[in-house]
Amino acid sequence: MSVSREKPTAKSPARAPARPPARKTRAPVGRGNAVAHVYNTLRADILSLRMAPGEDIDDAALAQRLGLSRTPIREALARLAGDGLVLQTPNRGVQVAPINLMELPRYAEALSLMHRAVMRTATLRCTPKDMARIEQAYEAFDFAAAERDPLELTLLNRAFHVAIAEASHNRYLAEGLARLLDEGMRMLSVPFGYDPEPGDSARVHIAKVVGEHRQMIELIRARDADGAERLGAEHAELFRSRFVAYFEQNLLSEISIDGSAHSQLPEAS
Repeated sequence: MSVSREKPTAKSPARAPARPPARKTRAPVGRGNAVAHVYNTLRADILSLRMAPGEDIDDAALAQRLGLSRTPIREALARLAGDGLVLQTPNRGVQVAPINLMELPRYAEALSLMHRAVMRTATLRCTPKDMARIEQAYEAFDFAAAERDPLELTLLNRAFHVAIAEASHNRYLAEGLARLLDEGMRMLSVPFGYDPEPGDSARVHIAKVVGEHRQMIELIRARDADGAERLGAEHAELFRSRFVAYFEQNLLSEISIDGSAHSQLPEAS
């Protein structure tokens, strides 16, 4: 009797096919998590400038560093290329996308135009659910302002403006602003991360950004489309002027070059 009971168990046709579907269910989840991990890791490194503009990316070395196969690495790099953060070229491989400062004036005017369009349309179409998402994004940025981490503030600033863009209920505007913010993310982090003059101007700048975000919410809630559009332009100008100030800083501007500073030194004996 014991032999007859063992045979159906060992040779049961019902149990053997059950294993392959289980593998197929688990594998994509693991691969998806791996791609997300690589994407988020590289994105943070690129946006924080830990990976320099123009730096080569070796997918084999990256796979070894992260303990993954090259497949999720390549999928993550393709996503980053879609964000405009890396370049994939046949002859040179993959590099961190350069920052082209010659394009800054064009970028600034496009950012201003998009902010104006998004603010106006969001004011006219925003729903209570949209407003709740905008308020939540505002609170997250305001809470992070105390820590003043440039990367975190840049990402949360993006989330706030994308929430407003989505309230426009125009996917072309929402996707356009999101892409513009992504492409300029490294430039957009500069205003949060430096003090161009003595004092604590980074704190003052962040407080001003928080204040303008609050005004945006109030204007959208009041359905003031003209005021919202004006503030959108002013907010873009706040970024542009702060970024330009970064290049104008010169801590050595007070040093004399006419030799008078050296005339006060005692002569060598």
